[in-house]
Amino acid sequence: MSILPSGFYLGPIAFDESGLIGWIIAALVSLYYAGWAIKRRGIGGEKVTDVMVGMAAIWVLTPRILSFVYAPSESFAHPILTLVNGEVPYGGWIGLAFALLYALWQQKKHNFFSWAAVDAVVRSLVLGFAVYSLFYAKAGAATDLPWAVTIGEGSYHPLNLYQAAIAFGLFALRRRGLFTLSLLGGAMLLLSLLQVHPYTHFGLAVVQWQWLLLAVLAGVVDHFFGENKVKTG
Repeated sequence: MSILPSGFYLGPIAFDESGLIGWIIAALVSLYYAGWAIKRRGIGGEKVTDVMVGMAAIWVLTPRILSFVYAPSESFAHPILTLVNGEVPYGGWIGLAFALLYALWQQKKHNFFSWAAVDAVVRSLVLGFAVYSLFYAKAGAATDLPWAVTIGEGSYHPLNLYQAAIAFGLFALRRRGLFTLSLLGGAMLLLSLLQVHPYTHFGLAVVQWQWLLLAVLAGVVDHFFGENKVKTG
């Protein structure tokens, strides 16, 4: 269940889903919170928020640009539609990797790193994820619960709303950013059990391995480097 309709028009542009609008709104919310939190902690936040804008642009545009390589004939035949809704396998994760490489390059160039800034940025990403989850529909396993979303003749768990509720709840706890991110990864791993996964590798689907990796890495980094180095707020 999405708070925007699926398959709608914005002027001459047709949207297959409301996910792109969700990305834009989530990015704006995340940037606003990160800038506010960084300035509140007495850190110069302009460069950090500039880098976040660049990261968001890279993350969103990478799968759409790769569509012109992955399916050139279809993409060049409909370039505007591709730039709006284009996607390739694992395109979001490839975009995230490029975004992180860009952030590392900017850090090496400007040396703006601080644990307080990392904490603020990570918490802003959790908030952005919560907002984004409201803007696309993701159905899970069949259920008869009263809040189920109806698709065709079946009723299913509205997983994106569960994701939003969990992420908003974790953000409201006001714990360290990396610790919150680790909890989010673990919670999303458990939530994925309500989803049907036709293909698995060593007992888990790819997305489940990704959530598990996020939970472990964020938890390890927080334990060894982030604990007692930042104050939440």
